[in-house]
Amino acid sequence: MNTKQPFGHVAVLLIDVPDDHAGASLSWSDLPEFPKLGYQRARVYLRFKGIPFAKLNLNLDDEGYPREQFPAVPTASSDANVDGCLPPETKQLEPLVTIVVPTAGLRPDLLRRCVTSLTALNYPAFEIVLVDNRAQSMWEKQSEVWDDTWVSEHSSTSKVRVVREGRPGASFARNTGVGVAQGEIVAFTDDDVEVDVNWLSGLVAAFNSSADVMCVTGLVIPAELETEAQELFEIYSGGFDRGLAPRSWKIQSGTSANRNFLKRTTFLVTESGSSEPSPAQSLYVVMGTCGVGANMAVRRDFALRCPFDVALGAGSIAQGGEEGRFYADVLWAGFVIKYAPSAIVRHTHRRDMHALNAQMQGYGVGYTALITSLILDDLRHLVGLAICGAPTAIVRLVRSAFTGQSAAEGRDRQASYPASLRRSEFSGMMLGPWRYLQSRRRVRALNHVP
Repeated sequence: MNTKQPFGHVAVLLIDVPDDHAGASLSWSDLPEFPKLGYQRARVYLRFKGIPFAKLNLNLDDEGYPREQFPAVPTASSDANVDGCLPPETKQLEPLVTIVVPTAGLRPDLLRRCVTSLTALNYPAFEIVLVDNRAQSMWEKQSEVWDDTWVSEHSSTSKVRVVREGRPGASFARNTGVGVAQGEIVAFTDDDVEVDVNWLSGLVAAFNSSADVMCVTGLVIPAELETEAQELFEIYSGGFDRGLAPRSWKIQSGTSANRNFLKRTTFLVTESGSSEPSPAQSLYVVMGTCGVGANMAVRRDFALRCPFDVALGAGSIAQGGEEGRFYADVLWAGFVIKYAPSAIVRHTHRRDMHALNAQMQGYGVGYTALITSLILDDLRHLVGLAICGAPTAIVRLVRSAFTGQSAAEGRDRQASYPASLRRSEFSGMMLGPWRYLQSRRRVRALNHVP
């Protein structure tokens, strides 16, 4: 008899443990988020004093309470400097931050939710730039992509500024947002995301830790896990979650001008801040694991000098890869990327299997497209790929493309996943280089339109 539970219909909760419970024993019944009636399982993220400390996959009893015991809450002293930032007693800088949200206008309900959450941020100095990247036909039919009446009167609607970018693609839209930004730091998110009130505070604290930090990414948790496709995305690829431990990445061989490009170490990235020592990894692996564009920020000066590759990204023929290319550029320039799990956003995953398969293929296209982008812009990356070898992720993917057996780490139960997900990503990888060349030609044509 098969006792496996169906995928989907998992409650997702981000719970703040009360400050007066440091080191104390708690039960789930002490929290107002429970009981969670109507669910048999729950994904719970626990946070104490703004710092996430536990990610739990729980089984719920008939009364809606977790069967597992409540974990230990950190003591007040153990969470100091947990994000690798400045000590709490140090004066934190609070520069103006520009939040850039590209939108194609296809999901007005999610866009409304996104901007409403942005206006509720507790950070004191920010502006919101909504980049209208709708298709020309849609733009001509509808007058505005945003209406200030969509959020309540007490929200900071005056901070929402709409700019138009008619050339299709998230990279075009992000670069346009950077160009009009007034903030010293530019934060990016997507229109299907809902941000936590502490989001900008977490990002800025990471920038304050060092002038070498040029880019910061944060924790992305699912907004819901109601369907099979949404949970499979989390289990198959880990979703967008990069863990609860703060980390940072840097190429230790100096700036690109001073490197010996025949040495393997030139293309290796070291990671610091994790609980366990991590060996140096290939740049071409790390650039895909630093974070995602739905939760990232960069110093504006760098983004002006090194913009997103407009032949990559959602809305382009290459479909994706723009964030990985950007992370590679930051590391290649000798700067630090920092991951700050206290900067949290919620992302709404694709709800059906057709959309998930298309997403996986897009990721495959985007990955090999960005590799092609790096090589065409700097042939030294071809040397790096030869020295470091093909990323092990590709080898695993090819081996498992037709088995459907997940290699995801940290799952609580064994499961067999649709082989179509593997095949979709693999087929996308085969298309990536050609799609990128097509995308470059399209960009040249778009830039020459009068």
